[in-house]
Amino acid sequence: MKYIKYRNMIIKYNGKNDTIKKMEGKSVLGKGKIEVLDNWCGMIDFSIEFVEAEINEVRYGEDKIVLLGKEEELLSSTILQSIIFLLYQKRNLRENIVSLHASAVVKGDEVIIFSGGKGSGKTSMAYLLAMKHDDIKLVANDYIELKINDDNTATVVYSDYGSQITFRSHVLYNLDRNLYRKLTNTNECIFNKYVKGTADFVDLSKNTLRCNKVKIYFVGMGKTKELEVSNKVDSALQIEVYKELVQYIRGKSVVAIHEDRKTISNLFIDSSFFFKKKDSEYLFKLLEQICTGKNFNIEWIRGQGNDIEKYVLGS
Repeated sequence: MKYIKYRNMIIKYNGKNDTIKKMEGKSVLGKGKIEVLDNWCGMIDFSIEFVEAEINEVRYGEDKIVLLGKEEELLSSTILQSIIFLLYQKRNLRENIVSLHASAVVKGDEVIIFSGGKGSGKTSMAYLLAMKHDDIKLVANDYIELKINDDNTATVVYSDYGSQITFRSHVLYNLDRNLYRKLTNTNECIFNKYVKGTADFVDLSKNTLRCNKVKIYFVGMGKTKELEVSNKVDSALQIEVYKELVQYIRGKSVVAIHEDRKTISNLFIDSSFFFKKKDSEYLFKLLEQICTGKNFNIEWIRGQGNDIEKYVLGS
């Protein structure tokens, strides 16, 4: 018997020991590494069993998952990593922790979070603020875990700190010409290419980051020439924030793929297991705190990067 450790979660593993040992050190969807332990004497969060079989199937039980299939399928795809990640999200909900597909910075006692889809400018905005202002520090590039405290404050418990920053070239060109020139070695605008850079993050490896205020901006950089800011209230606000909170826990954006990163694994994930009635109750409690809490501010903002920067720092 072995034990899988991911962050502060422990999973009991039953199956071929050499199979699970081959997973040691593998990335869990770019969010952390798998550790395999020979012994564990504390609490167990979940159990996973692997059974060698001709069929490929995932079976779900109460806090237990059984993987049936061939070893090469398990080792050549991200099925185990995907399941570990979703179990981790399920566990986090029980501790009032939500995961956001977002970038973030910290300024004084407040965390400023930028959310949005690919190309919305969320990473660029966070990087811009951190590079231009000494009192602003980068917290997250693309992923952040936020614990909602009972006193209506929040604590950043984890993020993808230390990861390499990736920009879309034309966004960076319009945002900061000096930085664009430094990273691309050209003054000409290159459209829609990826540009990589490094940055200093707040180190969350030893300490969490408690914040009295949380500002969440659903950003759309370059979507309009003039700055546009809007608020949503009541049900509209809840629906939009709910969409953000369930991105990971319902498995909508977590799909197991093969190592070629082009084909989907034929061991499919049933997201209903990871989001049952009790999980919904945890989530709705957090949703209410975020949408009505006096220390939370949520806005939708569109415009040019410099205008968004001025608004965010002055609002």
